[in-house]
Amino acid sequence: MTDEIDIRPPLAGRLIGAALLLIWTVIMGAASIEIFPAPLSWVPVAACIAGVFMLVRLLMVSVETRDDELIVRNNFRTRRFAREDITRFRTAHPMGTSWLEFLHVETADGSVPIDVLRSWTGAAARFAGEQAALEAWRTAST
Repeated sequence: MTDEIDIRPPLAGRLIGAALLLIWTVIMGAASIEIFPAPLSWVPVAACIAGVFMLVRLLMVSVETRDDELIVRNNFRTRRFAREDITRFRTAHPMGTSWLEFLHVETADGSVPIDVLRSWTGAAARFAGEQAALEAWRTAST
């Protein structure tokens, strides 16, 4: 059995995303007080709540392996896969882009993107190493 895998976005990316979402939440909170009249004051409050939700999910995005289970925590949903249900990990280019690449978990039921494993042009080596580690975990015997 291989060691457990825990893949998260780089710390700098998580901190920048958290800072931007925090700024969004503060601006929306201030807007609810200053800009929106009483009947519409719920709009920026709802945007604040959505910002806090996105901040929490952004910080939780990860891919983990636990024994014979793969846990994929994407931006909006957490999925669990048994090792034997995974047929392969494949890359995909969303919307025909050549500079952006996502890793997908492929099962007999379909394919699920892994949000934490995105590769921009400058992060190809990290992406390839994490893909290789997941593939080694998938093919390892228990």
